[in-house]
Amino acid sequence: MECFPIIVSSPSGGGKTTIVAELLKKDKTLARVITATTRSPRKGEKNGRDYHFWTQPYFKAAIKNKQMAEWAKVHVNYYGIPKSYFDL
Repeated sequence: MECFPIIVSSPSGGGKTTIVAELLKKDKTLARVITATTRSPRKGEKNGRDYHFWTQPYFKAAIKNKQMAEWAKVHVNYYGIPKSYFDL
């Protein structure tokens, strides 16, 4: 299956989750990629649903082992997309 990523980006609190939820309701061919982060979960967030909450050593090992499609360090936390999401 050929994939075409659609990236929804905005600052924290900008409505990304709301936009993605509506897109997923309207088009059943779309799928959400769950990104990884080293930040702590916020109230109501669940590991594997909202993010993959990883430790810094685990995230750094994934970078070293070339398991991340992309990643960035933002302030003190890491964020990124595991390559496994693109192994369809």
